[in-house]
Order: sequence, then structure tokens, then C-alpha cells
Amino acid sequence: MKPIILSPSPHAQDIISRIISQQPSWETTPDSNNFSSNLQNAFLAKKPIIAVSAVGIIVRLLAPFLSSKHTEPPVVVIAPDSSHVIALLGAHHGANTLTRQIAKILNAAPVITSASPPSPLDTLPQEWHIASHQKIDSLRKQKHRLSSQSSVKHDFLSPHTHTNLIPENPSPNPDIIVTDKSIPDSPALIINPPSLVLGVGTIRHASPEKVKEFVLKTLEQHHIAPSSIAALATLSLKAHEPALHALAQHLSIPIRTFPPESLSSWSQVYALPPNPSVEKSVGTPSVAEAAALALASSSSELPDARLIIPKHISEHATCALAAAAKPLSQSHLTSAGNPVGHIHVVGIGPGDARFLTVDAVLALHSADTLIGYDLYLSFLKTFSSHKNIQSFPLGKETDRVNATIKEAHLGKSVALICSGDPAVYALASLVLETLKHDTLKHPTPP
Repeated sequence: MKPIILSPSPHAQDIISRIISQQPSWETTPDSNNFSSNLQNAFLAKKPIIAVSAVGIIVRLLAPFLSSKHTEPPVVVIAPDSSHVIALLGAHHGANTLTRQIAKILNAAPVITSASPPSPLDTLPQEWHIASHQKIDSLRKQKHRLSSQSSVKHDFLSPHTHTNLIPENPSPNPDIIVTDKSIPDSPALIINPPSLVLGVGTIRHASPEKVKEFVLKTLEQHHIAPSSIAALATLSLKAHEPALHALAQHLSIPIRTFPPESLSSWSQVYALPPNPSVEKSVGTPSVAEAAALALASSSSELPDARLIIPKHISEHATCALAAAAKPLSQSHLTSAGNPVGHIHVVGIGPGDARFLTVDAVLALHSADTLIGYDLYLSFLKTFSSHKNIQSFPLGKETDRVNATIKEAHLGKSVALICSGDPAVYALASLVLETLKHDTLKHPTPP
């Protein structure tokens, strides 16, 4: 997730501009008047935070929301005179690295106060996971003894997969095992990189429970670490099947889709055994295998993925698993294939950002596009950075809803803005009526 830079003072713009000149993709908000709510909303959305402010202000504003250092986002504070950059929270979740990075840009002194020494975990991207079966207490003890000299073993399902993010440093009893396999009993710290792609095809309106049971059983039989699965890939015609969304939600992974002509092409690239009946039905001779390999490949010019689990078939679905040549980055997953569109019907309450619900804040942060009455959008400048904004005059409710659905069908995550509660005297009913025969996802955060 990209960091967001905030400040309670309009005089911090020079410092912010210097950072953005080196990191143009990072978010900023020009609204210093609503700094308190902007900061707290970003923290609740787990965005990495960079605040140009006195440390005391940040401590007081975030203190009510502190719960666990294992889940909180990194928070970095820059002194108003840019002399020091301080890793305040989330030292081992990216704050230390972010602090050093910003200090270098500003020619400032980095202030790192974490008790444990630097470890290989400090630079891990958010997409890499500690094996879910390892308890927090043992993890905490292990992290204290890990260092850049720790022994590391790579143990991937495909010998073709490699990574330099944590270089291999072999030992008979390694401190760290980087693997996409399920290894339930090991004294080592198990790290699961996102090196796998799950390809799935289903019959129309397949049972979510039966599809989930089938896929999870297949993964278990092949000793797959579920947290190494980076994404679910499928045919574009299946983009809104409830069973696929339930499975993706269970595995906490995104869904990426490919049109039939693309999967047909990938089937030829990898010389997959064709299925004539499938091709006649959906326009491609392979769905699960072709989709998994397509997303796991570095590019169409570099088809370097490997099929780890060939197509398995059940009454309701097919599934296959592909391994990438290296762990898949977030940028790869957002550029390969197509996303699935979502509609969030967001109620902004009385208008002040301080009164937004947590669900509304999360929906606004995650949206690519904000659509609404121009007055309502004027209350949300905090959330407008790097987003497509479409404003409509009063009375154009139907146009707003149609524009929202159009954007969602393009694979965008859209927040349709309403006043008050979205389900009471607002646009939720019109959206639901318009989507009566559509399967797009449309939650309504109050």
C-alpha cells in the first residue's frame, strides 16, 4: 500500500514537495484543516503514514486507536524543520526502512529506536507472509534472534522459482525457511512469499461451499501453503461468480480475469491439452490451467511460469496451480489480467469527515473512482488524491448510478457518494434496482 503524507500545517508543503519529487506515486492531502480526522482515517485504513508534525500531536491523535503492534501500519514523523525523521510506530513493518528512505531524500537524521536489531523481516513487502500456524509469541522470540547473518533455506515447489529478497544462506538447521510449501512442524521461521497463482473455473452459479471445499482439499493434498497464493485467476465470463468471490475472500487474495481469446492464446503458448467442449462453450480450450499460467508468467513475451498442480475436476469446478519464476509483486498483479469491478454505496453522514464510519473510510480509500453530487464530493477532498472524480448536479441521480455501473464494468472499484445513510432515502435502492439482473458486488457502508 502506498504511503500517505499529511501535515497539520500548510507551511509543510516544501518538505512534502521534496519527498514527492522523488516518490511521485505516494499520496498527499492538501487539507490541513482536517488533519486529525485524515490521520486517524488513514491509520484505520492501515495506510503507511508520513506526518510532518510534532511527535506529541501524532501520539495524542493515534493513542485511542492503538491495539497491537503486529497489525498497526508504519507511522513516520518528520520534524517541522526537516532535521529529523522518526520511526514512531511499526518499526519492523516498514517504518524503519521508510524512515531511512525519507531521511536520505531530506538529508535529515534518521531516528530509529526499536529495541531489536534489524532483521531480514524488516524489508519484506506486505504481500509476504509469516506462516499462519506460527504463534505470535514464538514469532516474537524468533524475530529478536534474527539478523542479516541468519541462515536461510529456500524450499519452493518449483525448482524454477527463486528470490533475492532474502538471499539463501544454507545451514543444516536454518533460522528461516522461505517456501510456498506447507511445513507445519519446524523450529525455523517459515516465510511464505506470493509465488503461486490459483486458476479456477466453475459452472454457472456453482455452490460456494462445494467449490471452496474442493479447492482447499486439493491444496491440502499437495501440501500447498495457502498464504503463498498471490491471486485467483479465471475467465472474464466468470468474474462475478459468487463461489469465486467467496473463495478469494477466504484466501484473502484478489481476483484477476482474462478474456477467452487471451486464455486461448496462453493455451497455445504452454501447449496445454485442449478441451473441445470447453472451447465451444466459453471460447477457450482451457480455463483453470491457462488462467493460472497467464497470471504467473512475467509477461506474454516471457512465459516462465510452471504448472505445479495440473487441472483437477469436480462436479462444480476445475482448479490448477502455477508457480511464478519469482514472487509476484503488487504491481505485477495490478497490471496483468483485468480486475473485478466493485461498487461501494457510501453514506457520508452529516458531511464532516470526523463522523464517517470505519467502513466508509475503508471504502473511500480503496476506491479508484468517486462519483456523486458535487456538493457531497466537496466534503471528501481528503480522499480525492490520485482518484478519478465524477461530479453531477442535483437531480441527476440516475445518471450517477449509471456512471457508477459503467465504471465498475471496466474493472474499477467505485464509491458512489450519498448523504446520510446510503440505504435510507439515498441511492442504495436505485443501485439495487438497476443491478437487478447484474452480479457486480455492491456493499453499502453506512
